[in-house]
Order: sequence, then structure tokens, then C-alpha cells
Amino acid sequence: MNTPEQLKNIFNNLIVKNAKKDEGLVISLSGDWGSGKTYFWKDIVSGLARQDKSVYISLFGKESLDDIKKSILLKLFKRNSWSKIFSDKVGQSKIIGFDLSAIGNLLSEKDFKDVLICFDDFERISTSINMIDILGYISELKEQYDCKIVMINNKSVLKEVDRLNDSIVFKIINNSSKKDESIEEIISKQTDIQHIDKHQIFNEKYRISKINNSEIFNKYSEKIIDVSLQYLPTVESNFNLVSKDLKVFDKQFIIYIIETTGNKKLNIRYMQQLITKLELLKFMKILNIEIEILNTISKYILEQVYSIKIGELNRITEYLTDIFPLQENLNYLIKDHFIDEEMFKEQILKLDENLKNVKNKKNISKAMSYIYNNFLYDFQYLDEVFVKEMNALFEEGKGNVISIISLGTFELYTNLLKKLSANDNYAELIKVELESYIDNIISNKEINIYDLKQELHNFIVKDNYLDNYIDSKLLEIQENTRFSKDSVINLIENIRRGISNNGYLNYISAEKHKVWLLEDKNYYKSITDFMFWFKKNKSSNLEKTYENLESILKDLVQQDKYKNKIQFFIDELEK
Repeated sequence: MNTPEQLKNIFNNLIVKNAKKDEGLVISLSGDWGSGKTYFWKDIVSGLARQDKSVYISLFGKESLDDIKKSILLKLFKRNSWSKIFSDKVGQSKIIGFDLSAIGNLLSEKDFKDVLICFDDFERISTSINMIDILGYISELKEQYDCKIVMINNKSVLKEVDRLNDSIVFKIINNSSKKDESIEEIISKQTDIQHIDKHQIFNEKYRISKINNSEIFNKYSEKIIDVSLQYLPTVESNFNLVSKDLKVFDKQFIIYIIETTGNKKLNIRYMQQLITKLELLKFMKILNIEIEILNTISKYILEQVYSIKIGELNRITEYLTDIFPLQENLNYLIKDHFIDEEMFKEQILKLDENLKNVKNKKNISKAMSYIYNNFLYDFQYLDEVFVKEMNALFEEGKGNVISIISLGTFELYTNLLKKLSANDNYAELIKVELESYIDNIISNKEINIYDLKQELHNFIVKDNYLDNYIDSKLLEIQENTRFSKDSVINLIENIRRGISNNGYLNYISAEKHKVWLLEDKNYYKSITDFMFWFKKNKSSNLEKTYENLESILKDLVQQDKYKNKIQFFIDELEK
């Protein structure tokens, strides 16, 4: 089996070698439908020295042999040299309005010498054309004009088309109740045929069923074909054929993904659609985007083009990332073949920056682990080298070290650095990292306050400053009105549903609770729901909130205008 590259060399040798001979040549190139035979042939032609002597003719859409001949002559005529020949023979004034069919009579064998004609789509030829006539014309071009001919075909599809045509009549006859019925009687019973002249329809279907293009092609083509070649491409060879201008994306990654698409993997039309979409993103070439983002984009577009969902593949998972912010724009690109470049640049650069930060943190973590292991096990690794290298990594990750390596590992490394370093200058470093860690936790509400203080216990017992720092940050958040009335209602709802219990509720002042519950019935209902919930669940880290609310209600129940309403609730609460 020849590879596509070997096949290309064979073609070039045959064409160049026979171009010097005064004799015709017919080459058959067969292969599966959609496998890229036509692309492959056009790639060969693009490398020929005399492309002006090459003509490509698709038989699809041609309704007669005369149509085919005219198409060839017209394409040849459009070449400058042929226009000159025609002008010399009939005169420039006679070109306009001249019947193309007459051109052939003016051309000699010399004019056709070295012409390379490719006939494609034999399996899509019109039922109004006889396959024998086409093959006879090819034989004429070869024998009388010494043309070099390439026949791109798919014999299996020809055979399938014949089978389908034959089944048209077979189905009608087979469905008749009596096998000795006349054609007129059979047709009259076919309710799916709405045309008035049913007999004419049947005759046409019967004629089509008897064409047998596959049998004719096999019988007569072997008499004119000199060389038969089969196109058996790989995914890589086909993809490389249509992706020569693709610069931004990783071709090998895309090829690997295409390999998973089953019976679509060699279909060059899908590949071409994919490339067309990806090339709309060529403006990203100068952006230096991380490869994981590019890979995930190409995978996402491929899934839409091929109408498949590619599962988790172990070999590629580490080369992918989340591109959710880009999906809306990518959907426009896939559906409408359009992309808002400026908006997409803004989105992808932000995504890229985040990914670069994540990767940088991973690199710092790996580097710290590596030099720590060197300290433990490498007797050639000096303590002062460890201190120097670890300090440099701490500086590189400044403000994020704990989130990079975890609190426990941070404590391990800093204790070791203090022990090995001649200067005890780590107090400020530890303070900066802990404050940064606390700020991130509180601002993102990643952990409840009680758990945060428990996690920082080893540091708090050494320096009570951290305990006070946590409280001050929470008060600062409250003062900056981070907690609106609606957000507290949502927070209480999440606490009751078990989604959140992070202690932030303790930092809402009694005064704010009192103002909000008096002005908003929804807030008061939320408060009463919380108190019922607390009585049942007894959450220890929310005692402060409950006590504040209980104090507010005891105060308000003393006022006549609130007394009955609040007393009713208190009675229900104490049941």
C-alpha cells in the first residue's frame, strides 16, 4: 500500500515522464467518498510546472456529453495561449458570439499535446448521460489527441447507486399482488406517485434501473486505463493537505482528536469545515496564548463541526483547560462564521492571564518541593543554597505563597528557614503571607470564620494579633456595606439549607438587624425563620447572631405598636 506521499511521487513521475511522449495516458485514482481524492489531485496539480495545461472537470451537473466537451474547451480556451490560437485561426472580430462547439474543429492534435485532463465524480453522473459515451470520449482524447487523463472514481459508490436505482422498480413490482399484472395495472395502484402520467414515470424509473454504470465502468474502463492507483490516506496526510495555512493551533493535537471521530475521521470535508472555522481566529497568532486554551478551543469547535462529543481522553486531559467565558463567542463563530475580534481578544487575554498565574503557581510549588527534597536527601546540597533558593521562590510567589503550597507546608518551610538562617528576618514575611491569606479567604467567603481561626490556631497562639486582624477585616467588610439587606436574607437562606454556615452573620450589628427588620417584612420573616432553625440545630458558631436577635426582640416587645406581633412570635419560638 502506497502512502499519499509515495502516491504523489508516482503521479509526478508518470505525468512528467509521459509528457515527453507523443502518446496518451489514462490513470485511475480510486478511493472512498469524502476521503480527499479531489484535494489530493489538486495538490498535485499545484506543483506542476505547466498548470495552464491542466483541466479539472466534475461530471456532476453535466446533462450531456456535449456539456462535458464544452466545459473542457471553455477551460482550455481561457488559457492565454489557447485564446491566441483561436484568435489566429478565426480572427479576433469573430470570437464574440462564436459557438463553442466549433472550437474543437479548429484544434489539431498538436494543440492538445501535453494537456492533462482530470475527470471526477463518476458516481454522481446524470442519468441522462450514458457511461459508455463518457468512457468512449476519454478513449478518443487518449488515442487521437495523446491527452493525459486522470479518472477519479469510487467503484463501490457506483455499485451502490446502481443497486438503489434497481430497487426503485423492484419495490413497485414486488409490492404488486399479482405477478402477472401489466405495468399499467401495477402503476395504477401506486398511491405514492401523484403525477398524472404514471406510465411515463415508471418508464423513466425502469430506464434508470437498467443503466448499470458500475458494470459498464468496470467492463470498459479497464480497456483504456493504463495505471490504476488507490488513494488510502491517513488522518495526518489528509489534515496536512487542507491545513497548510493553519498557524495558530497545534496540528498534531487536532489530528489526535480527529482520530477519535470514528467513521468521520478521514472525511476531508469535515476537516475543511474545521480549518475554515479555526482560520477565523488567526488574529490570535500575535497574542502568545497558552497552548491549553488553544487546544480546548480547537476541540470545542471540532465537536460542533463533527456533531460529536469527545469524552475524557487520558492523553489530552492535561493539555486542556476551562474556556467557558469564550463559548458564547465561539458559538457565533461556528453558527454564523463570524467573530467579534476585539471582544474575543479581551476575553481570551483575561483567561490566558489567569491560566499563566495558575501555571506559575504550580511551577513554584514544584520547585519548592524539589529543593526541599534536595535538602532532605542530597548530601551535596548545602544548607545555605537551600535558604537562598527557597527565599527566591518565596519572593516570586509573594502574597500567594500559602495558597500555592498550603498552610501546613508554609509552616514547615518557614520553621526550617528560621532554623537554618543566621538572621531571624522571617517574622515580617510570615505576617505578610498570613494577612494576604486571610484577606483572600474572607473576601471570597471560602471558609467560615470559626474554621479559619481553627486552621490558623498554631499561628494565633504565637501571636494574638492574627485573631484581632481577622475580626477587624470582618468589621471592615461590614462598614463597607458588603452585606446588604438582600445579601443577608440570601445568607440566612443558605445557612438554613445547609449550603453555608461560615460565621459571617455574627458580624452584622444588632443595630442593622433592627433597622432592616422594622422596614422590611421579608427581612423580619427571614430573621424569624433563622431563629426557628437555630433553636432546632443549635449551631455553636452562630450563637452571637441569635443572642443579638433575641435582645432586639425583647427590646421591641416593650413598645406597644410592636408588642402583639413580636409576642406572638416569641410564644411560638418557646413552644
